[in-house]
Amino acid sequence: MEFPFLRLLFTFAAALSLAVGLTGCGGKEAATASTEETPEVTETAGSTEAAAKPASTPLTSTINYQNQPSIYGNAEATPITNPVVILHTSAGDIQIELFMEQAPQTVGNFLDNYARQGAYENTIFHYVDPKGFILGGGYTADLTAKPTRGGINNESDNRVSHERGTVAMSHEPNDPHSATCQFFINVVDNTGLNYQGNDPDQRGYCVFGRVTQGMEIVDQIAAAALAPQEGFDNLPGDPIVIQSVEEVK
Repeated sequence: MEFPFLRLLFTFAAALSLAVGLTGCGGKEAATASTEETPEVTETAGSTEAAAKPASTPLTSTINYQNQPSIYGNAEATPITNPVVILHTSAGDIQIELFMEQAPQTVGNFLDNYARQGAYENTIFHYVDPKGFILGGGYTADLTAKPTRGGINNESDNRVSHERGTVAMSHEPNDPHSATCQFFINVVDNTGLNYQGNDPDQRGYCVFGRVTQGMEIVDQIAAAALAPQEGFDNLPGDPIVIQSVEEVK
């Protein structure tokens, strides 16, 4: 079983297709990547061919950020400072700048609902692909799905592109506002994941940060040797663990 809430069906220019299923904190596996076509990132459970709709278990309560004004500052009156976090992983540290102005609700969800609650501790990167992205935040090393809060508003229309090193949230392919805790780091430019329009299949995935240090660690994780299990086709053989998320700014 994979993460009931996140599947990324990625289609590369070479027609390479990978199905991913996520559960709990966000979805199934990621998918394959294409810089021209829009892949799907799903959060579901089951096989990579057919994924069941997940039943998420709230951590404490369900928080819905859709259509809520940002509480993190007024851009017209006060300059917004971007938070900086460090993912301490078993492969090394990855420093990420979070885009508070471009994606305030997504950053708030990442920090308030998960990082500051310790929800990412001892989760793994359960999908890695050197030609696509690395995906994590939803499973422990024994592939137990983490509990989640409610889905959030998709801020992909902030027009921030999926370039190498950017960080984005995953969601179910037919529900662009279903992202919870699973996030991915682009290893290559994945412009096929960008916002294309307001239809559910055109919303894309919200970029809410970028790697500022440790991209070599991201590349190392992406190139890890795989040991596929049912529903986890791109699972590293040796678990790559997110030990903690430190907020440094």
